[in-house]
Amino acid sequence: MSETHVTDNFAAFLHGELDEETAFLVATHLSQCAKCRTEFEKIKLGDELAQNVLLATPRDKVWANIEQQLAGKASPAPARKRSPFPLFSPTWQKISFAVAMVLLIVSGTLWFQKKGVRTGESVDFDAYLSQLESHPRSDFPKPFATMPDQFGNVDSLTSHSAVAMQDVGQPMNALGYGLFGNRLRQMPEGNAAQFIYGNDTEVFAVFVLPKSARCDFGQRGGEAVTLGGIPCGKIASDVVTTLYLTNDRHQLVFVTLVANDETLPAILQLFVP
Repeated sequence: MSETHVTDNFAAFLHGELDEETAFLVATHLSQCAKCRTEFEKIKLGDELAQNVLLATPRDKVWANIEQQLAGKASPAPARKRSPFPLFSPTWQKISFAVAMVLLIVSGTLWFQKKGVRTGESVDFDAYLSQLESHPRSDFPKPFATMPDQFGNVDSLTSHSAVAMQDVGQPMNALGYGLFGNRLRQMPEGNAAQFIYGNDTEVFAVFVLPKSARCDFGQRGGEAVTLGGIPCGKIASDVVTTLYLTNDRHQLVFVTLVANDETLPAILQLFVP
């Protein structure tokens, strides 16, 4: 999908109406295509502006006056004198006000775009993967100790509670992997957590992100794959295996050295039952 723009799916993607595989393909394309990403941000901003427009409710006194006029009880309003200056007439004042409001909305939209304000905050996986790829294969698993940008070390209870996944540790131990580290990033729309698991020979990291966060993989390509019946995306890398998928509440990014055809699907099943 990286070679074909996905603008036709923007509205359904924004409102969560796409199936899981199509939503992943759209998200992957947005992470790689600056043109589509710019258009999508405009649609999101316009949707948010529309949802925040408040309709003023007339006061009771206004309704009472209307009822009196309908009943013929109200005295006729005095005729207004025609202004010698047409531009200051009531009709022109209304037109001027409407034009001013349109200009205000347009200028506000342009200002937000110029400032780069996004409704979903970005997590830079491109930089993180580049750090891993810059190490020789013999250095692994040590490079996984590298701190992703804006993530901080926390205890296990804090990281699991932050994304409501407290029970992940126990099943992982049953597969022979211990929890090596926990990291957390506080985001306006919800917390993102990173969990690092490993055994004597293998290591992998799991990022759990809010649905609205944007996963930035830079110019890396991707392909749709299915592991253990779970559809996901595989991000291009010559050093590590990076998988992207979603469950009912989160986006999930797996960065792993685990190559076992049976173990990796079993791990995915813990996060996407």
